[in-house]
Amino acid sequence: MSGRDERVNRSLVEMQRASTGDDEDEGGTLVRRGQGSWKNPEAHAVHVNVRGPENEEEDERFRTIFINDDVFMQEVAQRFAKNVIRTTKYTWWSFLPKNLIEQFMRVANLYFLIIAILSSIKTISPLNPVTSILPLVFVLSVTAVKEAIEDYRRSVSDDEINGRLVTIIAPSGVEQEIRWRDLQVGSIVKVENKQLIPADMIALSTSEPQGLCYVETSNLDGETNLKIRQALPETFRLQPTEVRGFVRCEQPNNRLYVFEGFIHMKDGSKLSLSNKQILLRGCILRNTKCVYGVTIFTGHETKVMMNATETPSKRSGIERAMNRLIVAIFLFLFGIAVLCGIGSGIFSKTEAGDMWFLDTSSADAVFDDSNSAAVGILGFFSFIILFNTLIPISLYVTMEVIKVMHAYFVNNDVEMWHDETDTPAKARTSNLGEDLGQIQYIFSDKTGTLTRNVMEFLKCSIAGVSYGEGITEVQRAAAKRRGQVLEEKPPRHVEGAPAGFHFFDERLLSGKWRHEAQPDIIEQFFTLLAVCHTVVPERNKDDPDKIIYQAASPDEGALVIAASGLGFRFETRTPHSVTCMVDGQERVYDILNVLEFNSTRKRMSVICRTPEDKIILFSKGADTVIYERLIPAQPAAEITLKHLEAFAEDGLRTLTCAYAELDSNEYQQWAKVFHEASVALENREKKLDEAAELIEKNLILLGATAIEDKLQVGVPECIASLAEAGIKIWVLTGDKQETAINIGFACSLLTTEMELLVVNEPDSTGVRGALEDIIAKHGDGRTGKDLGLVIDGHSLQFALLDEVKLVLLEVGRMCRAVVCCRVSPLQKALVTKLVKENLGQVTLAIGDGANDVSMIQAAHIGVGISGQEGMQAVMAADYAIAQFRFLQRLLLVHGRYSYKRIAYVVNYFFYKNIAFTLTQFWFAFFSGFSGQRLYDDWYQSLFNVLWTSFPILVYGIFEQDLSPGFAMRFPGLYKSGQRSEFFNGKVFMKWIFLAIYTSLVLIFYPMWATHTTPAVRSNGQNIGLWSLGTIIFTCVIVVVNLRIAISTSCVGRTCLQR
Repeated sequence: MSGRDERVNRSLVEMQRASTGDDEDEGGTLVRRGQGSWKNPEAHAVHVNVRGPENEEEDERFRTIFINDDVFMQEVAQRFAKNVIRTTKYTWWSFLPKNLIEQFMRVANLYFLIIAILSSIKTISPLNPVTSILPLVFVLSVTAVKEAIEDYRRSVSDDEINGRLVTIIAPSGVEQEIRWRDLQVGSIVKVENKQLIPADMIALSTSEPQGLCYVETSNLDGETNLKIRQALPETFRLQPTEVRGFVRCEQPNNRLYVFEGFIHMKDGSKLSLSNKQILLRGCILRNTKCVYGVTIFTGHETKVMMNATETPSKRSGIERAMNRLIVAIFLFLFGIAVLCGIGSGIFSKTEAGDMWFLDTSSADAVFDDSNSAAVGILGFFSFIILFNTLIPISLYVTMEVIKVMHAYFVNNDVEMWHDETDTPAKARTSNLGEDLGQIQYIFSDKTGTLTRNVMEFLKCSIAGVSYGEGITEVQRAAAKRRGQVLEEKPPRHVEGAPAGFHFFDERLLSGKWRHEAQPDIIEQFFTLLAVCHTVVPERNKDDPDKIIYQAASPDEGALVIAASGLGFRFETRTPHSVTCMVDGQERVYDILNVLEFNSTRKRMSVICRTPEDKIILFSKGADTVIYERLIPAQPAAEITLKHLEAFAEDGLRTLTCAYAELDSNEYQQWAKVFHEASVALENREKKLDEAAELIEKNLILLGATAIEDKLQVGVPECIASLAEAGIKIWVLTGDKQETAINIGFACSLLTTEMELLVVNEPDSTGVRGALEDIIAKHGDGRTGKDLGLVIDGHSLQFALLDEVKLVLLEVGRMCRAVVCCRVSPLQKALVTKLVKENLGQVTLAIGDGANDVSMIQAAHIGVGISGQEGMQAVMAADYAIAQFRFLQRLLLVHGRYSYKRIAYVVNYFFYKNIAFTLTQFWFAFFSGFSGQRLYDDWYQSLFNVLWTSFPILVYGIFEQDLSPGFAMRFPGLYKSGQRSEFFNGKVFMKWIFLAIYTSLVLIFYPMWATHTTPAVRSNGQNIGLWSLGTIIFTCVIVVVNLRIAISTSCVGRTCLQR
């Protein structure tokens, strides 16, 4: 340990001793004088300890922060990240070298740099070096200026954020205003209503009763519903300066929803900290006058910045192919330069000496007929420079402009504007537009993507009796397939019901449930719905009787609304209680523990004390996990399972509800175990799950809920159109198999003409056998039917094993549609990668939630739905749309246009440059392979940048071979992109041969015409070299631009009005 560390450590010890009246024993442990002792090995700052190396590893795993302590902030907090963020790509001194390095990573730019260097060597260069350097400088400058402007905007934004004001409470208790950039770890911060949280902090106290506060996390995850946070009961009544002690917590990480740590108070008590006490940087304080908190993470160590990882770099297929073409064209250039170099050497040895006007005896090495090898080598380099226009220098810039305009068209397409949410489509990248025209596989989430993610409580099963009269969209679709028509009952309004309540069953409404066979079970069932949740009620200021429920998920909100509509109204929440109104009477339930839902547990439980002083555990979750924990031989278990299957067949999302009455002694013993797990700094989540397993047992079944998530408008028509376009759609959902199948039929993914193949096996052997049987029976289209595959998550786990996954891929390739149900987020990504990496076809993934991010990033193109589950999917995606139906226009119109335009632009660029350059190659045969140029330097240098740039730019931006309406009506036209009809090896070679033919005509016809023409000058001479070159150059410009005119499908206003 360094001397400075020792001094800091000693200062900390002295500070603690002075503030608490403690002594230090021989081992370096602080010992409280008087009653009790304070074992304090943890009370030293990160990387600093009294005990020596023994605790250094522990200090690296955890962070220790003294609350509002001068010594700590002056000496130790300086070692943590400053509260300054920098999102810029460059600094003022790194811009030029870094930007140039990035630009020269492009093969074409590196090539032209080499050409510019060679052209500066007078011995071998037939061109003025300025004419080679200026176009390169222009191209590099355009890109550099664009990068500089974008980075400057980021810098201005960073300065604005870092310069914001925040109020801190000094150790003396005085409020001070400082800039965000000056905020330190350990400071106590005061945040007022509607202000942004400046750094990650622990809430110590708030202006609200019970230490509650409300935050909006839209800047983190896009969710606009309010989240409840609460200070610890031991701190929320204290003044900020009265909170003395230190925080021991995890090191900075990117886990937004998990936090592990504790506060070691001055009196020696340990107070467990969880995500409920954490206020994250970027959140906005809402409906709360003010909150006081201690800063724990600052700047780039905050969780929002730790999550700000760059989206994986993606390039379109055409761009990747274009780089290969440039390499191929360079090899072609190398070949003809070698040929001309050999010709130059031969000419200098056999012909040049006989041409007296060349005066080779006094010529330099280029025409030294005594050393033909040197002449050939120097000639090679001369022709490399002369033929440099084979590779178009402006291609990248032109494509960049065209792609930006294509993105602009997507962003401003009113046909993809969602009126209800006032949300436009958004192209978050301009690099992948042409890939949108070649999609062959779509991987889609279901909930919130195909459906609205607006949940309605439609049916339920209580004590073995099914309730609810609603008809689902899946039921209507099933009846339609059978040729039946279901009797539609008009919607009935229930007086006093909250907004969003659409359940109807006379047996339960208006308190009639009391007359059912088992009213006690029904009461307990709806009590569970009203109590077992994390919903926050928000009163309407204009109408205090109106409550808006802020729910973390639409499912929770729908269940609370259902309980309210049926007479169990959730009124208020405090950190330790929930208040409900039942039949006009207020019932307060003390919340003892909340066992939160996660993807492993698949359930949520609440332990509460009822007004009758009973301790009850309420639990709701997936039927598979709840049934495992039931008391055996319950009378309603079998019939409830049948109801669950029926609900799933109707396309409903189900949850099973159960409860248990706990013995007081049993609960107290368990609470100690749970508390120990809650203050653990390592593996806290695992220990909490293990503790929950100890109490969530011997449950009594209450029933099940069934919620409908309606399909979005236009989904069936969109899927049918995409299928007609030759796109295969795989739906990856967490729903049950029956629900997924019926939703598949409802949205036209599955049809009655399909043969449905279901794989649901318990092990890898069974899965492989089932898949191989399908291949044996249906391989090579033996049955002649369209196939649809349904596989559940358990079977998919085995199907994704290395020895089985290619068999799964072969089956999926045979099927027109695939439904994977009960899948995890990881499985979604693995399935997407399986197809992407093995079939070599363009994939698209679309989803709306955080659980879809890995799938979206795994595909060639990711599309995010800006829906009810926040904006995490959108922020990770390449394109964002508000509704699934807009995907049809995005692909069939914008994707098809973009692919066809970019394909033509690339082919055309190489065509015109090869046609132009080969005229110089043919001329070399008439100039003794001397490297004599045919055109003026500036003609040649400005060929791409000026003479031929505008027409192809206009074509690439506006060309439409048919109207958008026509493209939407005839989806089969999209298949041309899937088959790469406009850009492939065969098409490219046709353009190359056309370029060769064009160059031959353009060089020999003018030469023949001028050769056979009588003298045209007053002195009797024929036209000279520069006149001939100008004639040929003019012909080249006219011909290559006429080529675009011939290829253009629409001109003038017609293009813009289509």
